[in-house]
Amino acid sequence: MKEGYFDSHAHYDHELFNGNGPSVVQELFRSGLLCAAVIPAITYESNFNRHLFPAEQFPFIYYAPGLHPKYATNTAFWTKEQRQEFLSVLELPHTVAVKTGLDFKKTTLTDGQKQLQIKFFRLMIEIAN
Repeated sequence: MKEGYFDSHAHYDHELFNGNGPSVVQELFRSGLLCAAVIPAITYESNFNRHLFPAEQFPFIYYAPGLHPKYATNTAFWTKEQRQEFLSVLELPHTVAVKTGLDFKKTTLTDGQKQLQIKFFRLMIEIAN
C-alpha cells in the first residue's frame, strides 16, 4: 500500500458529492493524500452503491455494509429477501467490516426506537460473526 492517509469512514458515495465522489477520490489518491478508504453504508439502499467505485478502477476503496443506527429507528426489520441480498454483499471483494452502532443522542427517541436500534445492532453483530 502506498503512503498517505487511510480514511476509515468516508461517505464519498453520499449525495452531497453531487455524483463527483469518484473524481474527488481519484484526485485525493493521485495527489498522494489518500492511500485507501472505507465507505460505510448509511441506509439499506447504500449497501448497493459499489457500482460508483468499480474495484478495477478503485482498488484502494473498501466497504463496510450495514445500517446507520438512526435509520434503524424508522425501519422495519429487513425482509427475508433483503437479508439474503445484504448477506450476498458481505461476500463481495473489498468488504472489510460491518457498519453498526447505537445512537441515542437524539433526545426525541422513544423507548421503542431505542429497542429497535438495539435489535439491529445485535443483528449486525450476529451477521459479522
